[in-house]
Amino acid sequence: MPDPEIAQRINAANGFLRTTLDSMHGEFQLRNAVSRSYYALFHACNAWLALKEVRDDERTKHGNLQRTIGYHRGAASKQKLRRFYVLRERADYVPAHWEPQDLEIAAEAVRAMSLEVVEYLYLAEIEAIAEQTRGES
Repeated sequence: MPDPEIAQRINAANGFLRTTLDSMHGEFQLRNAVSRSYYALFHACNAWLALKEVRDDERTKHGNLQRTIGYHRGAASKQKLRRFYVLRERADYVPAHWEPQDLEIAAEAVRAMSLEVVEYLYLAEIEAIAEQTRGES
């Protein structure tokens, strides 16, 4: 049986992801989708790292999570997570109007983050199955 934190983070990742898929019409719905997608990814990464028994302080703050993902998945994964974080900050905190090209970039980022979430949830599932199998041996 997985740790309650892992189950909660997987649930949060799935919940945030579901809310993004219906909210990609208009600037502020898209901004919200960017933010929700990022947090779905944040929780999915945390669930995967928790299964790998990575300490909380190495994964529960944005910068630490980026470094830890980089350590476990490589520089490209770290850079992706960093890029999504920066876009999420822009969506949440920069009030300036988004131009059409900004909206296109954001929509593509939401799609990319959604794929990343699915990948991390898949990795978490595989890791949980492997852990369960080791425990049964």
